Amino acid sequence: MWYESNMESQPLTDLQRGRMSELRRVEISGTLSRHERKELADLIATVECAESAYLRPVTDRIREEHQQLEQGNAEMRELVRRKERLAARLSRILDLATAANDAIDSEAELVLRATAVSYKRGPSQ
Repeated sequence: MWYESNMESQPLTDLQRGRMSELRRVEISGTLSRHERKELADLIATVECAESAYLRPVTDRIREEHQQLEQGNAEMRELVRRKERLAARLSRILDLATAANDAIDSEAELVLRATAVSYKRGPSQ
């Protein structure tokens, strides 16, 4: 654990660490008394509290980064929805423009046919 290698910020003294190791050995053998069980639990709680305090800044930073990512994701989802709506509108506009263009082409073809017919007949027949 981190407290075994970090001498400056150890939550337990050398004596407490030794006692904790001894209590763990007794625990493994299955002969821990009620008082020893409480003592071990208190030592573990001390270590966990120190670990929690040690990790809190990093945990808080990660939590903040996670919240920022979630907010960014929500904003991106909204932008994707807007893009999808725009694409649907543009598709409808393109369909209308294509239909209008087809109508103009049809009319132009009729005009060309009419002009070709009167040209074949001659100017004033």
